[in-house]
Amino acid sequence: MDLKCEILNMRGKEVTIRLNDCVKMNSKIYDNTGKAIGKITRIFGPVSSAYGLVSVFPASGEVKELYVKCTGDTNGRGKAREEENR
Repeated sequence: MDLKCEILNMRGKEVTIRLNDCVKMNSKIYDNTGKAIGKITRIFGPVSSAYGLVSVFPASGEVKELYVKCTGDTNGRGKAREEENR
């Protein structure tokens, strides 16, 4: 599932975004064509509405829209825990 990220600030090759529940450290960030253009290098702020710092790869050009691909469950329960409950 692709989710659009809200861009809050851009400074050089670093972009601050508002995070979704399914985003983790070092998650890849994509442009609107599906090409990987960066990764999340830092997560900060309150847990309920965290922010992320994205380092954009050098050859990415201008950043206008960012997307993240979510895998699995977005409520924090991973596959290992679901298998454990079976």
